[in-house]
Amino acid sequence: MFMVRINASKTNILWLGSRYIIDNLHEVKVVSSTITTVASAWNLGVVIDSRLTMSDHVAAVCRTGYYRLDCAVFYVPSNTV
Repeated sequence: MFMVRINASKTNILWLGSRYIIDNLHEVKVVSSTITTVASAWNLGVVIDSRLTMSDHVAAVCRTGYYRLDCAVFYVPSNTV
């Protein structure tokens, strides 16, 4: 039999469900580890939140886009702007 070990410091649980359940569930005990729940998680470049609203993902994309545009200003000569 395979023994699976969970690294509790690197593991989070994203619980999807009603607002009542999400707000009242803070920790989940798995075997001998206690794992905390999170409001949003990043996986494969997408930020998913527990209410599936995509607001965290849109904010992350806008933040990254603004940062990249701000960095691009340094590469454009000032006489072309």
